[in-house]
Amino acid sequence: MNTKITKLSEVEHTELFQALQAGNIIAYPTDTIYGLGADIYNKGAIGKLFETKDRDYSKPVSLLYFEKTKVLEDFDHLGDYEKIFITEFFPGPVTLIFRAKNDDQFPFPFINNGCVGIRVIDHAELNELMKDYPNPITTTSINPAGKKPAESAEEIMDYFPTQLAMIIDAGSTSNKVASTVIKVEEDTYTILRESAVSQTEIENRLK
Repeated sequence: MNTKITKLSEVEHTELFQALQAGNIIAYPTDTIYGLGADIYNKGAIGKLFETKDRDYSKPVSLLYFEKTKVLEDFDHLGDYEKIFITEFFPGPVTLIFRAKNDDQFPFPFINNGCVGIRVIDHAELNELMKDYPNPITTTSINPAGKKPAESAEEIMDYFPTQLAMIIDAGSTSNKVASTVIKVEEDTYTILRESAVSQTEIENRLK
């Protein structure tokens, strides 16, 4: 596959949407590091994503939404305490892990032990570009298993020279870190990975 590299300001959303709907994988910028995106409801695309990353299916990837209102719609089964995290931390450099409505709410392999990870990134330009796409897409770092995440379009191409349909180039992410991962339950939370947002900041914002 010939990979198209394009600046975010020059992306045609029709071309991008068609690539995703056709079962292809894209690379895109976030408010943290670059992410690999595939339509979560395209079984073939998800298979290609896991094959591309050489990722074990026991390690699910998170879902990327482009509006927190859509998250609240899809996760209307959550309680008030859980919804506070959606309204307070989205958009932002965090991954929130919530209980799924049921085991069929999202396709395999996104639900793990009844839970699913979700993001809404603080990247207004990408969110505006993608807001009309009908489905969430995957969000996972761009690297083969065991390698460091790619920090530029050039590094993405070095890792995956033929596997991606499009790379949305937004420059280097060498000064950025991964999202903080928080598992949120009905009346408590657990930080699974402290990174872009510190425990102190989480505590302060919840006061």
